[in-house]
Amino acid sequence: MKQAQGSKKYAYAALLLAMLALSSALVLHLYYQQGVYWDFITHYLYSKALISSYFYKSLLSGTLPLAIQSESHFYLEPFRAPLMSVFFVPFDLVFAQNAIPPYLIFEVILLLLSAIYLAKGMNANPLIVVPMLMVPYTMIYLTVLNGTEMLSLILAIFAIGLAVRGKWQSGILIALAAMAKYSSLVFVLPILFMPKGTRWNALAAGFFTTLPWLAVNYFIFGNPLFSYIDAIGQVFVAPPPSPTSVHAALLISMSEVFYNLIPFMLLAVLLAALVYAKRRRLPRSVDYKYKITAAFCVVSLLAWFAFAVHGSVNTLPRWGYIVYAGTVPFLALLIYGLMHEARKLYKSPLARNAIMYASYSFIILAFFALTFFAYAQMGSHPFEVMGSRSPVLLNAVQQVHSLGLADCNFISNAWPYLRLYGIDAHNPYYYNSTMYRYPILVFSSFIGTGNSVAELNISKTYDYSGFEILIPENSTC
Repeated sequence: MKQAQGSKKYAYAALLLAMLALSSALVLHLYYQQGVYWDFITHYLYSKALISSYFYKSLLSGTLPLAIQSESHFYLEPFRAPLMSVFFVPFDLVFAQNAIPPYLIFEVILLLLSAIYLAKGMNANPLIVVPMLMVPYTMIYLTVLNGTEMLSLILAIFAIGLAVRGKWQSGILIALAAMAKYSSLVFVLPILFMPKGTRWNALAAGFFTTLPWLAVNYFIFGNPLFSYIDAIGQVFVAPPPSPTSVHAALLISMSEVFYNLIPFMLLAVLLAALVYAKRRRLPRSVDYKYKITAAFCVVSLLAWFAFAVHGSVNTLPRWGYIVYAGTVPFLALLIYGLMHEARKLYKSPLARNAIMYASYSFIILAFFALTFFAYAQMGSHPFEVMGSRSPVLLNAVQQVHSLGLADCNFISNAWPYLRLYGIDAHNPYYYNSTMYRYPILVFSSFIGTGNSVAELNISKTYDYSGFEILIPENSTC
């Protein structure tokens, strides 16, 4: 018996490691094929600012807002939630220019650990939770596009793992999830469904965890909510996309977000149908774990639809991290409970084991099928903007160097990408507010995004495939 139990544990461990290896390979394949994208790059540059001595000199002298605005020594967007950049700092210090791949793998490993922790908290098998969280959707949409969604998902899953245990520490993890992605503040609402004594302790813990960040906002900008208000302006106050683009984004988002959940939803329906067919009713007893995970599920779906109307084809699918954080715990718990209810219907050990092994096999095969299909479809994902490994971008960087302009300040409609490659690029608003006339690098794939550059008094134009370099009269580096 002990030998059989040991063999089962080794088999579980082998399957989990295989899932980790496949998911890591998918993320690295995506990165080396396409690179990282705008939002991820800005968080990466934020982490570079955090290890800059000039950042701390400016902070202590009270001139940090001016240093942020000037973009001279570092680049930082104050509306960005800070936690991913903080997590990135050790990778910057250890791996320098090669920090991105190790950080991506770090997030994948952390997601696996959060799934295992959640499964133990729900008294469920990790082989139910892990495959549902490590599907291709999370590996593709929550990593190289931004990265904060993956980190926030991980922290939210840890928080739910604490919440199902009735632990007040869940408030700390939800606060950290919100400091990775401000939209995760919506998960404060399910805390209200925790036991009364724990509920207020969790809310207090979340507040005190957030307090240092509020203090930093007040010290730097004079308003404890500055970065939150700035972020809200980016999402809700900015002009929304046209109804046509929203509808297109919704269709793509729903197909990408929910597609990977369909096999697991189907399994839940099949198990429920089996239980109902035998008993003519479903289990009526609902314990605390079902109630709290159901609360997270409902909140996540409502929040996703609320954010959806402000999305674009490039940003909306990423909001699905909220869906996964809320629905996967409930769906996993539901499958696990129905599986055991279905096993109770039969006295034969053979029939009971058949239901259990068939369910686990279905889940595992669904994960592997989805992952291999994602490999086959790689390159067809609807990212309408270029990644950092785009041939157009790499050619642009090469041409800047070949023209002897690498030490110049540039104005560009894709300035974070150029900064990633060590070129001091600025956004068009910086250009329009300064007396200097820097060289301009315009990428055609970003035209119409609201980052257009006023091409005034141009004396020389270098026209290339996908971009052009413009030299204004009396330009200066």
